[in-house]
Amino acid sequence: MRVKIDKLCDAYQQIKHTANAEGSSVLICVAGDIDAIAASHIFTTLLRADGISLSLHAVQGYEDVVRQVDNVDMDSCRCVVLLNCGANLKIYERLQLDSEERKNLQ
Repeated sequence: MRVKIDKLCDAYQQIKHTANAEGSSVLICVAGDIDAIAASHIFTTLLRADGISLSLHAVQGYEDVVRQVDNVDMDSCRCVVLLNCGANLKIYERLQLDSEERKNLQ
């Protein structure tokens, strides 16, 4: 899902809650443009300040995003964040989420 600017705080709180409640990490895929790199620096600083484990990966295209998502261990990673990439990727289909799990993406 795309997060609108007025919902960023809510989205971050949901990520934080999920990561802390389930002891899971956050997978972050970042495009190589300056905006994505700057956003990833800010985002990872926030996550680290809140004690949340993360995995950061630079991606160059759709294939890299798909490869990272396909390699996600859903037992240890419950949040996937795409920064300036993967807008056309239906992440819930790649992760084979059921309808209940998809509701959490809304």
